[in-house]
Amino acid sequence: MTTDFKKAYSEVDEILKVIDDSYVKKIPKKVIDLIKEQKDNDYNVHIRLDKPLKKQEIKRVTLVILAILNLNYWCNEDEKKSFLEELAKNEKEKNKLEKKYSVDNLFKSNAKIENNKKENSNKQESNSTQIIEYKKKNFLLIILQKLRKIIKKEK
Repeated sequence: MTTDFKKAYSEVDEILKVIDDSYVKKIPKKVIDLIKEQKDNDYNVHIRLDKPLKKQEIKRVTLVILAILNLNYWCNEDEKKSFLEELAKNEKEKNKLEKKYSVDNLFKSNAKIENNKKENSNKQESNSTQIIEYKKKNFLLIILQKLRKIIKKEK
């Protein structure tokens, strides 16, 4: 068993010491024995009663173990149903985010963006490199146009 789990069991054991006995009595003796057996005896745990558990520096695994204890031994049927619905909702959201930000999808979306950039740059290049027909005016036509302008100014 990893040291994180052993430390988490130590934290759970310490929390069980400070909560009301009516909650501890609902947990089967086998489970409590398992927690005591698996805990890290060298790990010093300080649970403060004046702070909520969320604001204390306890391991995430500890919260998971407490959630399991809550679900299996402390919740009534309505709370259990609500808790399981919340877990299902979180799982759906997690799967949605994992799918959206998976490595495969990130590379696919980056490839699409790169292709779009290339297409746009190709369009811009084709627009900027189009051949424009330039007709040089005849020398006589230029002189005639200038004469017309002079005549119009004099009138």
